[in-house]
Amino acid sequence: MAKHYKFKCRECIPRVRSRCIQEAQISPGAKRIIERAFESHTDTEATWDLLQVNCLLVQREDLAVTEPNRPKSGLLGRMRTKQEHDAALQSEPAKEAPPIGHAPTVGPRDSLLSRMQTRDREPEPPTSVATGAPIPGPRRTPDTKPTLARPSSEEETVSDAPRKPATLLDRLRYEVEAQPEPAAPAMEAQAPMPGPQAPVAESPAPPTEEPRPAAPPVTVAPALRLHYPPALRPEPATYFPPGPRLLVAKISGHRILLPEDGELILGRLDPLTRVKPDVDFTFEDRLDRGISRMHASITGWQGRYELTDLGSNNGTWLNNQKLPLQRTPILQIGDEVRLGTCVLYFDQAPEIYGKPFPAGQYFFYSTFSGRFMPLPDKASILIGRADPALGYRPDIDLSSEGDAASVVSRRHAKLVFSEGHFLVEDLGSANKTKIDGQPVYVGTQMPIGPGQHLWLGGCVLALDVMEGPG
Repeated sequence: MAKHYKFKCRECIPRVRSRCIQEAQISPGAKRIIERAFESHTDTEATWDLLQVNCLLVQREDLAVTEPNRPKSGLLGRMRTKQEHDAALQSEPAKEAPPIGHAPTVGPRDSLLSRMQTRDREPEPPTSVATGAPIPGPRRTPDTKPTLARPSSEEETVSDAPRKPATLLDRLRYEVEAQPEPAAPAMEAQAPMPGPQAPVAESPAPPTEEPRPAAPPVTVAPALRLHYPPALRPEPATYFPPGPRLLVAKISGHRILLPEDGELILGRLDPLTRVKPDVDFTFEDRLDRGISRMHASITGWQGRYELTDLGSNNGTWLNNQKLPLQRTPILQIGDEVRLGTCVLYFDQAPEIYGKPFPAGQYFFYSTFSGRFMPLPDKASILIGRADPALGYRPDIDLSSEGDAASVVSRRHAKLVFSEGHFLVEDLGSANKTKIDGQPVYVGTQMPIGPGQHLWLGGCVLALDVMEGPG
């Protein structure tokens, strides 16, 4: 049975809904989850139940019924005050002009000078009712006061002294007029009159420096552009030295180092069905979509590699021959493996893979998007997914990997460089971490080298190195 909500949170004003979320008695992490649910329109009734306890709209109605005269404060109070103010402005009649003959009332916003001028203004003489002419009467000047008779000497002395203003307005004007004028700027010293001057001894000219040769232009080496070397099909031969083997994608040059003892599942990532192969060919298969989710497997045992089809729709082809389900042939150097329309060459590993720690530019290759990500020059590299809401961004950010980013945690794994080796450590991710199909457990570190694939919940990164010039 559907629940009845007086106010639906999804239809609420975003500003009021955000205030309800902030005042809810839940953890900060749950508040962020609820805000994102409303932003992506994935909120449910269970989300509404958490906010209905402190619904501001319901509290406003209860407050209007129980305490109508309560002082208005907060967001609800301001909203209610604004509504009452708008209603009062619409119903208030226009103010009438004051009648003639009545002086306007002095309000608190009138200036001090205007009030003093009104107080010191001389009163108008009374007028006759019959004729309207002013009635003569005794008037006293505000500045004149009755004084006693004094000797002429004193009168002359008093008349010579400055007269003290009688009113407050006059005193203010007197103080302004009595302020000293700002001092004039000091005059600059005048130049002496021209006249005969003593000859001045000429100073010797400074020695001229010999022109230096121009410095040669500095040439900056171009930045190393990350890409795989072109994939070439090796020539078949009767004998090849033992060592690691790999598959090379014909179009992208993507190199896949095969384990000498172990199994790799080749296919295509599908986050909806939770099918996550060890090696993802989404980028190589982006145009034709001919690779199945679980297409084929390669099993290494004592230096021998067997190819097995896993019931794919378009089949697995070896040297232009479709591979039956029950057959598991052994691969030879120079063989061509085709998964759908993606062509791979079986070859021996390059020499750079056999060095202890080859010098060059190390990078991650995303098998989902075909993006190259150079490794920063740090001893510890954090791999994960950025979260702008938390202001968090790892060293290797996989948030732009589309559907593959949904299986990556914010702090998924850590790549550590120690004693000439790269080590991978899982940081408690939700969908786990693997290297060539082998799980990496929390608290342990597993080595990884060029050509191997780091599996992050299904998002696959190939670690590789490209030798620099020289």
